[in-house]
Amino acid sequence: MAKSRLHSGIFLLLFLVLLPHSYSYSQQEKKIRGKVTAEKQPLENVKIAISDEVLGVTNAHGAYEIEAAVGDILVFTHLGMKPVKILVEDVTEIINISMEPEVEQLSEVVVSKRKRRDLKAEYPTNQNIVKTTFGYLDKATFAGNLKVLSKDRIKAPSNFCILDVLRGNVAGVRVLGDCNSGGIVLVRSTPSIRNPGTAIFDVDGQIFTDTPIWIIPDNIERVAVLIGFASTVQYGSAGASGVVVINTRTGTTETAFKANEPNTRYNPNVYDGDALTFDSVSQNNRPTYLEELYACKDLKTARERYSSLSKEYSNSPFFFLDAFEYFVQKWNKKGFALEIIGENYHLFERNPVLLKALAYVLEDHGFFDRSNEVYREVIKLRPQYLQSYFDLANSNLKLNNTKRALELYLRFNDLVDRQFFYIDSLELGPFFEREVKSAFARHPKYYFTTMVNQEAQEDFSPGATRLVFEWNDNEAEFELQFVGPNDGYSNWTHTTAQNSERIIEEKQLGYSVKDFIIDDSMPGEWKVNLKYIGNKSLTPTYLKVRIYENYGSPLQTETLKVFKLTTKEVNQELFSIFKQAEQSK
Repeated sequence: MAKSRLHSGIFLLLFLVLLPHSYSYSQQEKKIRGKVTAEKQPLENVKIAISDEVLGVTNAHGAYEIEAAVGDILVFTHLGMKPVKILVEDVTEIINISMEPEVEQLSEVVVSKRKRRDLKAEYPTNQNIVKTTFGYLDKATFAGNLKVLSKDRIKAPSNFCILDVLRGNVAGVRVLGDCNSGGIVLVRSTPSIRNPGTAIFDVDGQIFTDTPIWIIPDNIERVAVLIGFASTVQYGSAGASGVVVINTRTGTTETAFKANEPNTRYNPNVYDGDALTFDSVSQNNRPTYLEELYACKDLKTARERYSSLSKEYSNSPFFFLDAFEYFVQKWNKKGFALEIIGENYHLFERNPVLLKALAYVLEDHGFFDRSNEVYREVIKLRPQYLQSYFDLANSNLKLNNTKRALELYLRFNDLVDRQFFYIDSLELGPFFEREVKSAFARHPKYYFTTMVNQEAQEDFSPGATRLVFEWNDNEAEFELQFVGPNDGYSNWTHTTAQNSERIIEEKQLGYSVKDFIIDDSMPGEWKVNLKYIGNKSLTPTYLKVRIYENYGSPLQTETLKVFKLTTKEVNQELFSIFKQAEQSK
């Protein structure tokens, strides 16, 4: 890597981001090709369109080639199939997709009777289930952010209306006004975001934009708050600022279970131990060139074999990433490994997705100064991406450049206030606050109220663990599985089939990150598993995980893990963590 070229000043980078948002999307047409399949078979006559303009149709082999501009949203449609939406990015050249049948209530057909749950029937006895306009949701299995209030909080003597019920009882929710003159509910609003929108109300299946202060708390059976894009997407733009779900006693007509029935019902969310270890899967599915390298008995033979292979794979950046890791891990030849990257840096330098993969790998092996240089290159290529700021700020923290990291966060916060960037008050706003809290947990003097809403209370213990997942390719599709000490599990899915609108939003705002909190309420071993689905270009995806123990406290520690995802449709155990009971600390 040319060091002089990579060491341009941080303020030049900040200036680039001040350019209008239109700077990021050139209207120049680019060629995009790919293949469309259904159930692993080519799908003919799939229309690829932008709005009502058809750009192309797949042939008998499911193949297509079109021209589109960065920022365009391509819509793939076929009779009997669910539409697929893909936003074109600066690196988009190949889009391979798999379409699914458009079948109503497919789960009712394909799920065996033993595994089916009747949430409607469980509703009367399960306080974690709420009824919405779009069906029943169970807090234990819901993929989004769902908070449910217990009955004692709803029917407290001091509660005169729903404003009293919510005030101070739900983390991240602010209530303004009173039960006489009315009021509003703000979900996850932060000082960094001007005039956040107000939550809407789903009352027994009816949507209200005004706060229903006329509902008597004694008549409320259940209250829940839906937070975040993934949770409120079905409500459209009206629900973008959060949804308060209210189930009243008079609006609930379901009959209760028989007394002995709940304990005999099957819980489908019980882990069956099917995950294989990530290392075993990776070793059993190595590319041929790695098998050849690992077969070498000495360093001289390994270098000679690498020299021969490098000619054969001269156009593959993933070969050189694997070779870099091989010489570091197998032979501890860090200098030679860095030479490999330097000599082949031209394969990475204009592609931010590949550069992020390189930065992850460099970080994983402790080359924080080199990864910082790479993140600087990424922010030049993608000055309009939110992730560019988060990555560069965290990279500076790895180098103990705390003040430089602070400058980046403050500048980012300022650009949000000036509306150069948009972050919502539901997901990205709180994530930004948690990111700052993690970044400066050991530096309290940098913990400024200009960035963090210090009045907001987080509903977990000081000894909580924060898990931050980042991926280099916005098109990456995967499913995370969190298995608790009691073998119950919950999933978070990142696929075009299930949440294409979220993926489009991630591209538009420029982020590829998701965080989770594990507190001390369930002590014991937690397993974190992943099933990789793939990406649109059929290349490996690199996943970086930051694990913060004792999140947000002066005792906070950070562990970094990086995974190369290649093997598809296999549940793999990435890592496990052990949570002690809070009282034992």
